Amino acid sequence: MQPWLGDKRFVAKGGTLLYAVDADVIMLYVNPAERAVATEQGREGYAQVFPWDNDAVSEALGRALAEHIFFRMGDTRGLLLLPPTEQEVRRIFAALTHRAAGEHADVAGDLHRLEVLVSNLKQERSDEATLDWLTSNAPRLARFLAGQRGPSAEVRRFSRLLAQGRIAPLEFALEQSWVIHSTLRKALRGPELFKGRADLRKLRENWFLRLSGTKSTATSKVLIYDDAQALARLEWTNAHLNQRRYRLVLITGDPSLLDAARYYVPDSQGETHSFADLYLRHPRAYLAEPAVLSPKKGTPKATVSVDTEFLKWLDTFLGELQVGGQSYRERLDEVLVKLEAQDAELTASVHQVLQRHPTIVEEVHQRWTDYTRNLVLDHGLPVSSGEAEIKVVAQLRDGVKAALERVSRQIARRVRETWAACFEVATQAGLGWLQASLGPVRARNVPLLSFHSFPKASQFVHAMLSSSPRGVSRKIYDKKFDALRQEDPSMYTFYVAHSLLFAAAGSWRVAAILAERAWDIAQAHQRKPITGREAAYLWAVALRHSAKHTADLARVSLLLQQANVCFAVDREERPEVEGGEIRFEAERLALWVTYHLFQRFLGEKLPDVVPTLAQVQDEIIALLQEKVVAMLERLDEHHQERRLIARIVERNLLTNLFTIALLRWDQGESLDPIKLRPLFARYDTNLRSSERPPIEPSFLVQSIYLAAGFCTASDDQEKEHLRQRLSNELTETNIVAHTVFPYDPGRFLFLRNLVSPGGVSKGAS
Repeated sequence: MQPWLGDKRFVAKGGTLLYAVDADVIMLYVNPAERAVATEQGREGYAQVFPWDNDAVSEALGRALAEHIFFRMGDTRGLLLLPPTEQEVRRIFAALTHRAAGEHADVAGDLHRLEVLVSNLKQERSDEATLDWLTSNAPRLARFLAGQRGPSAEVRRFSRLLAQGRIAPLEFALEQSWVIHSTLRKALRGPELFKGRADLRKLRENWFLRLSGTKSTATSKVLIYDDAQALARLEWTNAHLNQRRYRLVLITGDPSLLDAARYYVPDSQGETHSFADLYLRHPRAYLAEPAVLSPKKGTPKATVSVDTEFLKWLDTFLGELQVGGQSYRERLDEVLVKLEAQDAELTASVHQVLQRHPTIVEEVHQRWTDYTRNLVLDHGLPVSSGEAEIKVVAQLRDGVKAALERVSRQIARRVRETWAACFEVATQAGLGWLQASLGPVRARNVPLLSFHSFPKASQFVHAMLSSSPRGVSRKIYDKKFDALRQEDPSMYTFYVAHSLLFAAAGSWRVAAILAERAWDIAQAHQRKPITGREAAYLWAVALRHSAKHTADLARVSLLLQQANVCFAVDREERPEVEGGEIRFEAERLALWVTYHLFQRFLGEKLPDVVPTLAQVQDEIIALLQEKVVAMLERLDEHHQERRLIARIVERNLLTNLFTIALLRWDQGESLDPIKLRPLFARYDTNLRSSERPPIEPSFLVQSIYLAAGFCTASDDQEKEHLRQRLSNELTETNIVAHTVFPYDPGRFLFLRNLVSPGGVSKGAS
């Protein structure tokens, strides 16, 4: 806690502390049972103070520390995410939602089994016996009903951080004016001149070397590089701050970071403290805060004082360790130094203390136990939140059918709570900074959906997707959300709209989960005008974009068939419905191309049902000539939505057409520039069109367009121009930033090599 005391003194003298937080501390808040407690593999718990602490004490202490860090530190501002930590945070959120969806499926299975087994319950069973039976026979369901553990609970806790703006990337925080002082903003913004960037790169290289010595040999170099980048940014920023007025500290429990920084003293005039002491804080550093160990006595004002009850206890007890004129703090510092020295010196030092106080270990144990006796009650898991689930479970004995209906409703409520929490990322604190990270060009564009019967839903999506990188304000979001809910009480369009927003932010796995939820609502309600058409289509697109292997694509074709069936039902009831099945046909062809890309760049086997590239190419050309052209020719500006569909479908088909042409060329087949040139001219017309609304090309579309132009160009000057443009686009940085599918790095490198000198001659005719 010495660094914490130093921070308190720094603030008392008029200094200002800014806090950044590592992703592992976010997980301490999200899942304290996993992070706070020591593991069987010997990993120290983040909230483990003594080896004899039981798990309940460590977990409760972890909850208290995390609550204090995220909701009592940083004043009205949240905690910063130093680049590239925000990327890891996005991965965490996607993984949590994926696990939550799995949990919901498991719980549904538990409920079905419960319906079979519940007849075995005897009327004379007590509440406790009933709970024991339920815990033994349906443990996931029991945990889910309690609502305090498991993936769904973790999603809700994570979303609370986003909803209340407690975490944000550094760049987004600057855009939102969390920091106003110009000097401070300049330091936080990072280097702008070449020299500053060179200095930052050198710091990053040095941190990479330090971390390579403290990280496990199994740790990916990419992950080490990410940590090195964050620590380099932390060091650079502090070096450019007025050290007497400002300090940026990083809260992390990662032992490899702390070890790497413990023996490094920054190159500052007169500096004697290590980088760890100056700028890194383990969550345990905040043990002495009143709100942590004395929550009922701790108040926001009380946290300003360093004279806390916990410190008084330490002063009283550890003061007995004074040797001569040394204070216990000086004595502890001396012992810590000797930990790095010879064992004999440490043994002698400890022996001296034991001679004076032979029962010191027992006394420490007892006093700590006394001090933390009520900790679990103060910071442990509450019995319930909202409705008392325990009563629902107890009622199983009273009426089987009625009780099961109550349990089912409770499960549905938990599911709604989980996904409703996800939607908080659509507020200014959430999706705003997800969008801010995308840059001017999306990796992939989202599919066009038709909200023919729901104009409020259409307006909501348009407003969210066209908002500035800062996102929309919470007030505007809430207003549009209320209108959305009034228009469709079933919440079908609510889930579809937010699925689309996650897709726009590049979170395709989350988008697939929410689209599936919308589809389930459509199937359950079976009411007009909701058939589930758009949910099935969006779910198919999201599943394809989130696939890691060809096995993940198995359901896509079936969903597209279901979308077609739903569309046919819609047209029977409402012939005026727009949003033609041509989208579903184009997506089916994109699916076949995706299979071939998995085979070409990752070596995966193709299922027998997948047509050849030549067959897919023929189908694309037929669809372009027979349907797309016909749609564009017969529709004028009064049919804006259908024209937009036709334009997007045309672009997607041409992108896949030239992808196939390049793959076939790579397999040794001839590439005839003369035959392909008219198709490229059509591609060029589509991308250059001034028709409203504009369709911004994604990074993939731009890359395929440039490669197609290069391969079909007859003019050497045009060829060189396109080659230069594609080479400039396909940098390592851009490839990493715009990778969606696991084969994308191979695909983009293939395109880059294609335009290298002599690259196209392989299959040219």
